[in-house]
Amino acid sequence: MTRVKPDYPAPVFRSLSEADQALARMADLKRKIETVESIMNDHIDRIKQRAIEESAPARAELAALERALLNYAGDHKPELFARRKSLELTYGTIGFRLSSKLKLLGRTTWAGVLRNLGENGLFDLIRRKEEPDKEAMKSLPPEHLAELGCKVVAEEVFFYELDQRELEGGGK
Repeated sequence: MTRVKPDYPAPVFRSLSEADQALARMADLKRKIETVESIMNDHIDRIKQRAIEESAPARAELAALERALLNYAGDHKPELFARRKSLELTYGTIGFRLSSKLKLLGRTTWAGVLRNLGENGLFDLIRRKEEPDKEAMKSLPPEHLAELGCKVVAEEVFFYELDQRELEGGGK
């Protein structure tokens, strides 16, 4: 069922009392939204759990078949894969491919490897995410910022904060 979103015109406040009442209404609306979203999340969690439970037998059978296929291919590797790395069958392909991956030695951790790379000057083997530090850049003089292609713009931004204690206690 498709629902049409109502288009609420923005009210015009004529007093602080009306603005304060708007804050109370906004708190009510936020609580209503949170309740609806909480119910939605409960439904989603139940659906996910049901999907996990319903697919568990298929996942278990799939894992068993994968293990059996691996065991068969491993047991018959010399005869099936003597001249080739893969074998095409009617419903798919089985085979062995060479794979390599890094493994840690003994009591080493990836944090230790990272430290060792830095200590050995192997910085090109360290990934870094590069991005401008906008907060730090705000302290630069305007002419320097202009050279970099940006500027600081100050703007007054409206905000509101709901007093949850007052609203939960029923108001003032």
